[in-house]
Amino acid sequence: MTGITTHEEAVNKLCEGDYDLILTDIKSDVDLEIQFIQQVKRIKKNIPIIALTSYPDIINSNMLKPFEIDYLFIKPLDLAVL
Repeated sequence: MTGITTHEEAVNKLCEGDYDLILTDIKSDVDLEIQFIQQVKRIKKNIPIIALTSYPDIINSNMLKPFEIDYLFIKPLDLAVL
């Protein structure tokens, strides 16, 4: 799903195709990101989700655990770690 810039686009593409992984950036509007993650899980329950964030003071893996995020990485991220 390269080049996708909105959640709506991502959900539409997910419905149309077969994807193995979701990589999403969680910005300061956590509620909006959570809604997107919930939509993804309704469409493809078992798809792994990796989240990235630059806001470790607001967003942490414990708060995302109920939403079945597989990994949360803090930016800047060394791509070798990913």
